[in-house]
Amino acid sequence: MIDRMNWCGDLQAETQLTIRRDNIFFADGGLMACGVIENMAQSCAARMGYVETQGNAPIKIGFIGDIKQCVISQLPREHDVVITTVRVISQVFNLTMVALEAKVGEQTIATAQMKIATIQPS
Repeated sequence: MIDRMNWCGDLQAETQLTIRRDNIFFADGGLMACGVIENMAQSCAARMGYVETQGNAPIKIGFIGDIKQCVISQLPREHDVVITTVRVISQVFNLTMVALEAKVGEQTIATAQMKIATIQPS
């Protein structure tokens, strides 16, 4: 649910997704709300995976433990480019709290906070 990672640091990252008809969450000319949330979750996963590979750590499996303050003010339409920013608020052991913002151009279309738990695959 992301086309590419534009940049990534230890505590922030930015991803990009172009909305296309063949997206599983596409309906009525654009991305459904669940697709916006999935884009945010996959942006978190991409950041975590990138940070882990840069530290030569094994990639962990992540689970959304909580979604708070999710506001979707506008759904992206076909061909819109969604830029999603992930910012780490806190990280304790295997729990990470992030703030997310999705934009189309200069317009913020969605914001949320997610708590993500990770485990080491066996």
